[in-house]
Amino acid sequence: MISALDAVSSVLADEGIYRIDLPMRSVSPNVRQVNAWLLARPDGSGDLYDTGTAEARASAGLERALEKAGVRKLDRLVVSHGHPDHVGQALSLRAVHGSELLVPEGLHSPCQEDEIVIRAFLRLAGAPVFDASEAAPWQATSARTVAGGTTLRLGRRLWRAEIQGGHAPASLLLFSDCGRFVFSADQLLPGIGTFVGVSPGRPLDNCLGRQIGHLERLMQVPPDMIALPGHGAPFAGIPKVAAAQIASYRRRLARLLAALERPGTCAQLTGTMFRPPISDIGRMVQLRMAMAFCNFLVEEGALQAGENREGARIFFRAG
Repeated sequence: MISALDAVSSVLADEGIYRIDLPMRSVSPNVRQVNAWLLARPDGSGDLYDTGTAEARASAGLERALEKAGVRKLDRLVVSHGHPDHVGQALSLRAVHGSELLVPEGLHSPCQEDEIVIRAFLRLAGAPVFDASEAAPWQATSARTVAGGTTLRLGRRLWRAEIQGGHAPASLLLFSDCGRFVFSADQLLPGIGTFVGVSPGRPLDNCLGRQIGHLERLMQVPPDMIALPGHGAPFAGIPKVAAAQIASYRRRLARLLAALERPGTCAQLTGTMFRPPISDIGRMVQLRMAMAFCNFLVEEGALQAGENREGARIFFRAG
């Protein structure tokens, strides 16, 4: 008896689409791998959607996968969004293959956050200064910007671009012309959940509101459409997964609101929302998430925001 996952893999192979499972380091115990998606053509050329991290073991894994697939030339490299686990090999692959690099309109990378911006964010969050830098030595130089509604030929098919936000300021999703597949980046991650946190340079951003809005849009796609995610295996049932992800956000928002018996900063609220972080990067992730969730509740009118004498943003229940 063939399993559902085997059946999906078989359908993708018929289309020349291959999932390349690459290792990665992460602050989350639930995320230990990232996907690069190869769209191969019979002539030995292909395109790649996301590239994995810049780690040596990820680079070696990708090289082996290309060789196994018989792909000698990558014509196009598509970056879904600016996080290091998705863009890590983009520039080195472009140098080797002479590939065209495509990025979403509104792309933002963590490497654009300098020390001054980070310190200002930590002050606003009510946190002491600590080393919150991320290894992201990447910028989209000489890249082609892809706007929503653009049609791209990748692999053996045409794909329609849609720009979504929330997890990142801009994520490039691609819907196939046959209506059967979507490269969904990190917008939908069943069993993992999609991180949503403000960028330090945009601390008042209601990114969670955008994320929920885009998930509501994905609840309208056909249930048999197959999502090709940034992490984990392909899956169908996109509307159900999107609804579950929204419900998860709503439960966390309810817990946050219930815990705000007195005014608090994001640094104070992280203890209510999360387990103790295992690293400074994990601590920064928690602060960014806390700010995003508080901003959402302010936008909905459930919270109000002010500022204390140290310049930190404080949140309290409305009314």
